[in-house]
Amino acid sequence: MKLFISILNIFALFLSLISCAKDSATNTPQVVVSDETYGKITLGPLKQIYSDLQMPYTMDCSWATLKNADGSMTFYETAMGKFPYYFRHTGQYDDPLKTQLDKFNWDYNGYNHTWPSGLWLDNIYKVSKDTLVGFVHREDLAGSNNNKYGTSYFYIGLARSFDGGTNWKYLGDVLGTIGNTSTSGVAPNIAGVPLLIVDNYFYLYFDEKNINNDWLGLSVGKAKIIDVLNAIRRDAVSPFLKYNNGSWSENGITGTGSNIIPDYQPLYDFHSDAVYCKSLGKYLITVQTHSFNKLYLYQSVDGVNWGDQITLDYSPGNMQPYSSFAGFDSDTSDDCNTVGSEFYIYIDRKSLANYDNDEMYYRKVTIK
Repeated sequence: MKLFISILNIFALFLSLISCAKDSATNTPQVVVSDETYGKITLGPLKQIYSDLQMPYTMDCSWATLKNADGSMTFYETAMGKFPYYFRHTGQYDDPLKTQLDKFNWDYNGYNHTWPSGLWLDNIYKVSKDTLVGFVHREDLAGSNNNKYGTSYFYIGLARSFDGGTNWKYLGDVLGTIGNTSTSGVAPNIAGVPLLIVDNYFYLYFDEKNINNDWLGLSVGKAKIIDVLNAIRRDAVSPFLKYNNGSWSENGITGTGSNIIPDYQPLYDFHSDAVYCKSLGKYLITVQTHSFNKLYLYQSVDGVNWGDQITLDYSPGNMQPYSSFAGFDSDTSDDCNTVGSEFYIYIDRKSLANYDNDEMYYRKVTIK
């Protein structure tokens, strides 16, 4: 799920950087060695778990997570650059990849999986012990899709597992960008897939771009949970609607979503994760900023209006995509979509100069 950035976007970013004064912290790397408190949120120090040499794969999406009966967590990773692509490990908060399990498997259901096209499992919703809904980033890339315009396609879609997460079937696309209709060969990467459960809906978050691959903002789409669950039992998908200027009015595949991050700048990106914190009574989401070198945390009471920006990490020369929330206590749901008063944010520092270079960190979050 490598981030695709056009030359024009990089040039525009360069102009914005030299014309806008940033805060003084951008001149010095953030070295977090003690707690930081923001209202009820206390962030523990930044702690490294693995060096690049200790990582069993190149991170290529956020971890999807499922709690185990023994108190450990299973961490799912899609690493399309390294066979077998689909990894599962179990571990505790300070050694999440301690034990490697058998890989998980895909039924692509007729969708292209000629490498490097494929499916990235980013989030899981647990219906029952055996039945799971998967939230998937799908890429159908030029060079493997035989598109005559040389265009890549990027979607967010749904999958299901009826055996507790070993075998998955892709069911179809529910969110896309209008850039997927391009005939110019641009690659409008939709990113994803942060997931929230808001009232009776699934909220999915994505990067919105236009037909020229111009960044429009960070957006959200939703569908009723009951409709999605009824559909997956028929091996089908239920339509999603994008949020646009106060209403859920835009088609998930062909419509346009509004930006929902108040200080948004091009290259801010939803290769990240989201969670509901019941001890705080708020939703939380991470946003990675690519060459701004920061990972941000935002808060919301409704999943649409976001604010209270907190910097989780700042590391010049690196970006921080693929952050993940996980909790190990009884207040955390089995799929980690809800957490309580203690949980962890995993932070992947990835070199801007070498995508294959990863260092994994975490920060413990305590709500007081």
